[in-house]
Amino acid sequence: VPKDPQTRLMRLDPLTGELQVHEARGIGRFASEAAACQAMKTRHGAKDGDFLRAKCILGAKVVAGQALVLVAVRTRVCATLPGGTHEVLAVEESRWITTTLRAPGKNASKEEKKKLNALLDHSLDGMHFVCLTEDLSAPFGSSPEQVETSSGEVEAHMHNFRNEFVWNALWKESFHHLGLGRHCQTLYQGLVESRTLVDRMGTEWHYCLLSKRSKLHPGTRYIARGLNQENSPGNEVECQQLVWKLDDSGKTHWSNLIWRRGTVPIWWGQEIKSTMGEALITVSDTPYQGTEKYFQRIKHLYHLDSQAQGTFPLTCINLLRCSPGKPELLLSEHFHQGVRVAKTKSKDLDLRMLNFDWHGNVKSMGETDAVEGFWSSIHSCAKEAGYQVGELSNDGKLVTKQLQQGMLRFNCADSLDRTNLASFFYCIQLLVEQCKALGLTIAAPQDAYSTETVETQGFQGVSAAHAPLPPGWEARLDNSSGRTFYVDHNTRTTTWKRPSPMVGSVCDEKDQSSSPTNSAEVAYGLFRQSVQRFRARVSPAVVSTVADIFLLNGDLNAMCYTGSKAMHSSVINILKGPKKSASRLALASNAAISVQRRYLNMVEDSSRQLQIELFLGMGWREYFPTVLRQRRHVLSRPPGAFLLKPVPFFSSARVSLDALLLPVEPLFQWMCPADIGQVSLYILLSQPCCVRYINITARHGVADTASPHRFSIRMGPYLDQMHDAGKDILLPRTESGMSMAFSVSKRSGKAEGRASCGPKALYPFRHDPVHTDFLTRIVCLTFADLPATGIGNLMLGEVEIVGDCLFKKTEREITELFSDITKLDGTVNAPYPKSPEARELKGKLEQCNLEEGTGNCPYKDTVLDLKRQLGLGLHGRHSRDVSLEECLSAEILRLKAGISCAERDQLLVANEMEPRMLDPNRLIPASKVTDIRDLYTEFVERDLTGQDFESMQVRVDHFQKAGLINAVGEKAALLLEQLLKQAAANMQQRLFKESRSTRHFLELLQKGKDSELKHRFQHLCSLAEYPAASLINRVPHSKAPAEVLLCPVGHQFGWMAPAGLKEIELVIALSSEAQIEQIGILADRLGYSKSDCPVVDLFVGTTLAGSRQRIGSWNVLGNHDKITPHALTFFTFASPTRCRFLWLLFRLPKSDLPALIDAEPNGRIPGAAEPRLHAGRVIVLGKAIQSSLDEAMRLGASDHLRIKRAVETQMHLTRSFVTPMMEDLSHGGRTIDMMLPQGVEWVSGFQLTVSAVMGARNILCTEYGIPTLSIRVSTRALQGAQGSQMLEQGADSQAIHCQVPVVREGALLLYDFTQPLQGSCIRFELMVHQMPAPDVPYWPSGPGNLSLAGLVRMYCFRPRKQ
Repeated sequence: VPKDPQTRLMRLDPLTGELQVHEARGIGRFASEAAACQAMKTRHGAKDGDFLRAKCILGAKVVAGQALVLVAVRTRVCATLPGGTHEVLAVEESRWITTTLRAPGKNASKEEKKKLNALLDHSLDGMHFVCLTEDLSAPFGSSPEQVETSSGEVEAHMHNFRNEFVWNALWKESFHHLGLGRHCQTLYQGLVESRTLVDRMGTEWHYCLLSKRSKLHPGTRYIARGLNQENSPGNEVECQQLVWKLDDSGKTHWSNLIWRRGTVPIWWGQEIKSTMGEALITVSDTPYQGTEKYFQRIKHLYHLDSQAQGTFPLTCINLLRCSPGKPELLLSEHFHQGVRVAKTKSKDLDLRMLNFDWHGNVKSMGETDAVEGFWSSIHSCAKEAGYQVGELSNDGKLVTKQLQQGMLRFNCADSLDRTNLASFFYCIQLLVEQCKALGLTIAAPQDAYSTETVETQGFQGVSAAHAPLPPGWEARLDNSSGRTFYVDHNTRTTTWKRPSPMVGSVCDEKDQSSSPTNSAEVAYGLFRQSVQRFRARVSPAVVSTVADIFLLNGDLNAMCYTGSKAMHSSVINILKGPKKSASRLALASNAAISVQRRYLNMVEDSSRQLQIELFLGMGWREYFPTVLRQRRHVLSRPPGAFLLKPVPFFSSARVSLDALLLPVEPLFQWMCPADIGQVSLYILLSQPCCVRYINITARHGVADTASPHRFSIRMGPYLDQMHDAGKDILLPRTESGMSMAFSVSKRSGKAEGRASCGPKALYPFRHDPVHTDFLTRIVCLTFADLPATGIGNLMLGEVEIVGDCLFKKTEREITELFSDITKLDGTVNAPYPKSPEARELKGKLEQCNLEEGTGNCPYKDTVLDLKRQLGLGLHGRHSRDVSLEECLSAEILRLKAGISCAERDQLLVANEMEPRMLDPNRLIPASKVTDIRDLYTEFVERDLTGQDFESMQVRVDHFQKAGLINAVGEKAALLLEQLLKQAAANMQQRLFKESRSTRHFLELLQKGKDSELKHRFQHLCSLAEYPAASLINRVPHSKAPAEVLLCPVGHQFGWMAPAGLKEIELVIALSSEAQIEQIGILADRLGYSKSDCPVVDLFVGTTLAGSRQRIGSWNVLGNHDKITPHALTFFTFASPTRCRFLWLLFRLPKSDLPALIDAEPNGRIPGAAEPRLHAGRVIVLGKAIQSSLDEAMRLGASDHLRIKRAVETQMHLTRSFVTPMMEDLSHGGRTIDMMLPQGVEWVSGFQLTVSAVMGARNILCTEYGIPTLSIRVSTRALQGAQGSQMLEQGADSQAIHCQVPVVREGALLLYDFTQPLQGSCIRFELMVHQMPAPDVPYWPSGPGNLSLAGLVRMYCFRPRKQ
């Protein structure tokens, strides 16, 4: 097997759709594709027909209850980049692979399913390309790595390109989170075509056209016009013309030309008024907002050599119609004004404008003369911008010798037909110059005719009356006289005299003093030649090849934008020969395409626009409200998770405990012995997490009473530090194979008898935010049956623990995440990025004391400050109205003071102040609550989980947009800023609650901080590395937590026990079962002396429940007098020992003398001190045993017979349903009273039919767990039975709470009571527990129809008749 196998096996979790991968060879890594396929056949029973062979993966995502995988099934090599090692593949056929998740409940509304179907109908075929070996986001040779730039600037520069041109960024996220981004290819929209040609001297060279469409303003023709909120124009395309050749030494010489095309970069649009005629052009009231930012962004993207003298000219080639009476004239005038406004705002922006009315010139002069006029107009601009030149060495090193010094941008109304034609005639001229720079000859030598100046000849073949106007000029008609006058936008003057072609051009002013015999002028001499001369001089094969590629490029961009081919493309063919291009066939083709475009614009544009937005993830919060913004993880999946203790099985045959944790459909039932009525599952999760819900699958035979009757939940970071998360929860009986999800999240507030769906508070004023625990590592589920109804053998189904991980990023990202940690009052700031906003927030955060339990308050006289802030008279009859600004100020002051809501209320009441008057929620308009709460959820609540610290910033303008006045907006921003601080403090304090030095635990994740240590021990691969391995018992510590003992070597921090402890035991669960050969202890920075060097008693075992094997006692010091800091000592086993658990009992040696601790690195001598137990690392060496994840149960024939009998056995009791004598509904059907008929004095349980609303709770959407529903069953004492009302008398005699799990719609849930419920009337109350963020769409269709009417039936157990 190679050292780094390239074939990876990934799987989508069937419950959450999470992408999973295992690093072990033979499980997640394979030497070849054939080996991976064989493993699939062996383990999962796959057949040859089950495999879909694709060229590459383009992304994966969970949408609307479906796991989607996008693959390219068929590709075509469309181009080869310089060097010959990078091939570009055009996607000719793609396919969506869909898998319905088996998550219980309804995970998508009808509208979401419609949007999902629209997404799946979106086709990528023929319009996208990928490159498996190279990043094509930035132009070739334009990476800032080629100039003197810092690595951070390089990454930021590349991010800007990727943000604009990578179309599947949303679908690559799950691969990037796993560190497998290279296994999901980057998708670009556009065209890439390359050809191999030969110049006139017989030298072989290569040509490539590469165009990439921007995704910043995507869409169809009449929807994506002008600028948008991203300051990006519609139909924006970046184009490159690459030319290269190889010399005799194998070195590649290349040249690249870059230009852009797009719609007019101002705020404008078009509206179709009728099926015939041109669409109406409309311009916004503020059309130039964002124009300057757009051009600044273009400049920063392509002006790499910022240290060079001179500016970076951006020349806009405006191809709009400028004739009077044309609709485009209005757009052209606004474009000119927008350019002037942009230049006024940015003095360093060298922005130029050149008008060339393409259609007008073609109509008045003909195609040939118009092309010649176009060449003459852009001559100096093209020469000044230039192109790139560089070399590519044999070892792949790219060197850019000449950077492009400017850029041309072409535009018409649609950036389609005219833009493509102008781009072609520009590039064919520059191609000659690029080839010259590489020593290639594609044009015949220049003769005397071509050196004549334009001043003496004018435009060759073009009369002065029909010559194009200079740049910045346009012609207008005087309505009063009917004469034509000319407007010079450069000087803002008018004249009746038509300007000469070479006067007044902004781009040509610098060339009027140039001599035609100048070398640079000669180099660009073909710009002054006629079409006939150009055709005669340039190689016909080159012209034909480039023309054909541009025809393809025009059709592809038109297809993406309009759904039809390009128009007026026949003009390109004028360089091929003297044939007339504007033939009747071409005119007819243009008319047909025009009709097709109008039809598509009116019929299909809206649906195509929706598909594009769905694919790019635009508006997903509106289109897919149930899509989870945070990733859910199944943390109980083997091999990362496993059962700490064995589960009793009815047979002595060898079984795999993974059957209880894997999402498989077993051919057997996990059947416990007949004498066992209670079973506990101790699950060690794959890493620390916050458990959100538990999914339990029912498994039983004919009798559903074989499944457990109730279960309890205990969880915690260690076995000896677990707390109850649910006790004696009734597990409803249901059909075998049914999945049920039970919430274990903490709730904010109490359960209410009626669901309140109105607007909620901006933030919890009455209650402090709920703390979220992310340290849960062990979950214990205890199942118990109901002896009265059991059939003798308890049967268990699969168990899945779902939650949010503490470590959510890859190893590299974790290292970067915790790389900027600083000390603050004995604690550590949460890790923030190095952005200016984050640094500013971090500075503000340092003003607060975040240390837990210090009791220090940075502000004194809190209540007096409140009184002084709000004024007197806030209580009693003289209370005055308090403004929203004053309420917000009071809450800011409370948060700064660090007091809780309860303490605040007590202080206010004690000082005769009414707390209710300070609640800002009552003063915020209900119409504004949703907008502000969305911001609160996005910027605050999400950060409670420790994710996305980049979003931890609050801006005042958000609140201004929400409709609040400026002053209140500032106060609201300050309030959320304080809540943000509190959220960050809570998160970091909860990492290790008992540790005052959280810094040590965070810094241990910085792999390689001490490069010398890492280099010394890089060959060690411990089997006990955190978090794959874990401590399962609580170990006392004085500074850093004991988990540092299991972290990778690479820093100088270690563990130390509290003073006075002479011995401490560590119980380590390895990442997998292994053959242990050695155990090592790495000394910390203090080293060891005779007085503090520990003696370690070693024990091993395969299970916690069984007996452990004593290995021996190990004196770490041995025969030495001391052990130097960071020295590694090993204990070698007599023979490799198989185990899963290690018990290490650390004991101090017996000594009557105190130890003198060595000097610390800072030189401070601590002096005599009591010896303490301490260590740097525990390293376990050996060979991991990779057990098969689908290991079958080896059962004999007798065992199968016993299972069959148990499955087919019926219970001895049967359920007899009771028809109530009377029913009374109240509270909208959420409360129902049922009067028992005469002769029935008790009920054994009830049946609940899950309605569509109950089953629609979405377990994949919420970030706080499942919204909890429960039914409270109680007996009522009645006073009479006359009339339709049932009167209550006295309190409840009994009450049973039954949690309603999330299951599919229509499921029947049978709740068996532990003891029969006696009484004449039974009340059922549907309880809805409010969640921290009520606006999250737990119910895609809304919870307004929650009712028990017609869904509840009572029953009694009766003996089954024989």
